[in-house]
Amino acid sequence: MNRIITMAEWLYELLVLQALWIIYIFRGILIMGFFPATAAVYAITRNWIRKSEKLDTIKTFKEYYHEYFRNSNILGWSFLLISGIVMMNFLYIPYYSENALRIGMYGLLIFLGLILLSLWSFLFPVLVHFDIKRTRDYALAMVKTALYSPLGLILQLLLIGIYSMCIYLLPPLIIVFGVIPLALIQLGVTLNIFRESGNKTIKSMNSMSN
Repeated sequence: MNRIITMAEWLYELLVLQALWIIYIFRGILIMGFFPATAAVYAITRNWIRKSEKLDTIKTFKEYYHEYFRNSNILGWSFLLISGIVMMNFLYIPYYSENALRIGMYGLLIFLGLILLSLWSFLFPVLVHFDIKRTRDYALAMVKTALYSPLGLILQLLLIGIYSMCIYLLPPLIIVFGVIPLALIQLGVTLNIFRESGNKTIKSMNSMSN
């Protein structure tokens, strides 16, 4: 009976968190709400994984939303803009007349694509786990984390791919759970990376900021 009650409580918390995510995305008029709302989901999920003191989900979500509003939007939209530019250039390469130029551009864009993959994969885990003084240093911390554990990056991508396949087969899952499974996957992997690295990334970033 206790297990059933516990499962019901967890399901309730998941549904509340998903509802808050949707509400605050629209509260930010979609454009400005997506990244801080998602960061808040990751922050609360991080508390769950670390088994922190149980807090009021609604109140805590609101606090995290405002805390990460600025940095998440700056980083998220910057990454999105750069990703769009890289994608547009990639599509335009076949129109180049010289083979050497095409090969060089493909190499450059693949390199930039790998960096962007690292940035997107560690955006929210790094943002909610570390307190870095300068916003731009978060990006460097994300790349450093990916370089420290390439296997962690690959594992993330593999698990995200499995979840994406589940969404493809059962679309209602995205409505019920949204990004929460992604947060659990990414934080489950990255928190281990942070522990193994001894938080060296954040120490080096803060020393650079001084």
